[in-house]
Amino acid sequence: MKAPESDTEDRNGPETWTNTQLEQFEDALKRKKLQAFLVED
Repeated sequence: MKAPESDTEDRNGPETWTNTQLEQFEDALKRKKLQAFLVED
């Protein structure tokens, strides 16, 4: 993902995500949260 303030030419239209991309993103977030939790303890 790009920073909101970054100047990019792909800002012309709304970005759409496929269901597969959303599932992969959710899985990555869950893994990151789990890893952070395990490291914390």
